[in-house]
Amino acid sequence: MSLFDKDPGVNNSFPTKESGAFDSAKYLTDLATEIVGLPQPLIDQVSSVLAGAINNGKQVFFCGNGGSFAIAEHMVCDYAKGMKRFYSNGVLAINIGSNHPLNSALTNDFGHENAFMAELQMYSHEGDVLVAISSSGNSQNILNCIHYAKKHNIFSVGLSGFGGGLLANLADIAFVSNQNNYPAVEASHQIFLDCVAFKLWK
Repeated sequence: MSLFDKDPGVNNSFPTKESGAFDSAKYLTDLATEIVGLPQPLIDQVSSVLAGAINNGKQVFFCGNGGSFAIAEHMVCDYAKGMKRFYSNGVLAINIGSNHPLNSALTNDFGHENAFMAELQMYSHEGDVLVAISSSGNSQNILNCIHYAKKHNIFSVGLSGFGGGLLANLADIAFVSNQNNYPAVEASHQIFLDCVAFKLWK
C-alpha cells in the first residue's frame, strides 16, 4: 500500500457530466456563485480586526498547509509589501513555517503537529492576530496554533471548508467555504482574503 492511497484528495467531489467527465462549466458556476455571495459583513469584520492590529503595531500571522500554505505566503506578500504605501510603519506579517530550516528543526524536535505552534510561541505577543487556513478545518498543527492563540490573547480568524471542521468552532471569527473540493475551497479563501486586504487600503 502506498502512502498516497490515504491522500485527503479522495474527499474531493467534482461535478461531472452524464459521461462521467469533469463538468468545468458547473464547477466554475458553483465557484462563481460562492465568490459573488461572499459574506460582506464578515469581510468587514475581519478587516476591522486587522486594521486595529496594524494601527497598533501588532503582528499578523498566517498559517496553512499545502495550497493553504501558498495562500498564506501570498497574503504575507500582499500585506507586507502591498500595504507599505498605505501604512508608513509597515505591516508586520509573517507566514508561519516559511523559514524552512527553523520549521524543520521545530518539526524534528517537537513533531509536525507542534511546529507551527512553537513558532507562534517564539514570535507572537498579546494583541497579535492569527489567520489560520485549513480546507478540512481539522489539521492538527493549525488547531494547535488556535489553541495557543486562545490562551494568549491572540485574536484568531479561521478559514475552512467541507463543513468547517473543528477550526470553524474554535476560531474567534470563521469563514467556511461551501465548496466540496480542495481547489474550489482554496480559491474561495484566496478571494475572501483579497477582499479583506482591499478593505485595508486607504
